[in-house]
Amino acid sequence: FRDAKATGQLAKTDRVDARMLAAFGAAFANLPQTQPRGAFLDRLGDMLVAREKVVDQRAALKATKSEVDDPVSAKELPALIAGKNEAIAAYDRGIEALIAEFAWRIDRGDPATVADLFTPDGWYGRESGARSVGRGAIRAAYAARAERQAEAGVRTARHLFTNLRLERIDEDSAAGSCILLLFAADGPPPHPAVPLLVQDYDDTYRRLDGRWLFASRSVAKVFVGENFAPVLPLGMSA
Repeated sequence: FRDAKATGQLAKTDRVDARMLAAFGAAFANLPQTQPRGAFLDRLGDMLVAREKVVDQRAALKATKSEVDDPVSAKELPALIAGKNEAIAAYDRGIEALIAEFAWRIDRGDPATVADLFTPDGWYGRESGARSVGRGAIRAAYAARAERQAEAGVRTARHLFTNLRLERIDEDSAAGSCILLLFAADGPPPHPAVPLLVQDYDDTYRRLDGRWLFASRSVAKVFVGENFAPVLPLGMSA
């Protein structure tokens, strides 16, 4: 109706409606096609709505605390609010620990086990579109990195993640972003303290059986050092 009204016509019949729809389709025929959102993104959207309701409930508790005159309720409300605050803090600590473990396994542990920090269907990808989907594919990427490292000798690296920003979806799901500052060089340490890469990470997280895991990691380079060369071939088949 509004499309017809914009052209000075009244859309009161099926014939007029059909003509206006055809004209609308012709006018926008060259728009790029878009894919529908996946089931996981739909689920995240539903979870975000649920989270907003929980946040509203907590705000209501705080408002009630300032208004209530009943001494019994006045004693109970601070404990309820404190419990929610502690649950949120524990939630944040769990994801911070996951990111720290990711860096430690690459730098000082066993990089082959990085895939175990992802959900079974999780993915790790770059801004170019290259993406390793599933633990097997992620493990294959780190195996290829290890082969390259074996040829080059000792690889010294430190992945420093900062500026973590989290968006809680529900008790077992979250989205977040952080920044990687990478120092890396072939050969044993020490090396000159020259940053090799600054990279943005956009993540989603899921808690399975009480353990936080990456559901996805999407990376985009921001600053690149002169000696940077990619060593992790994401997008390989498992």
